[in-house]
Amino acid sequence: MSRVLRQLALARSSSIGVGRVLPMRAASKKSKGKKGTAVESDSTAVEAPSLESMQSRMEGAVDVLKRELASLRTGRANPRMLDSLHVDAHGSSQMLKQVAQVTARDPRVLTINVFDPKLVPDVVKAVQGANMGLNPQVDNNIIRVPVPKCVPR
Repeated sequence: MSRVLRQLALARSSSIGVGRVLPMRAASKKSKGKKGTAVESDSTAVEAPSLESMQSRMEGAVDVLKRELASLRTGRANPRMLDSLHVDAHGSSQMLKQVAQVTARDPRVLTINVFDPKLVPDVVKAVQGANMGLNPQVDNNIIRVPVPKCVPR
């Protein structure tokens, strides 16, 4: 991988443009054939990725990192903590944000407002089964989820 990065750096500094095929020497490997004769591999060519494709891949990686950091439990109620929950609703598995609205009205309590009142027990079951240590409390059609404090180990 570092060899490809060096080739990209050379391509940027020289007159060769990014996106062209750059020659790259493979290590000379000898392998034995059927009758014990040595065979050497030839050099191969690797196409350098374009700047646009590298930029889009990096933006995708940053987006994934942002989602992962938002779902971390810090002891403060964050509605994105429950983004990965799936609810068995209407005979299929749906994301929680498709069947309910999750808000944090204060730093310790998440409030889940379910769109269909028939799905309240299913949402409670999904929150309890998420293995996050959360115990939802039902109040009519609104579900309150107290977020416990983080305890250092």
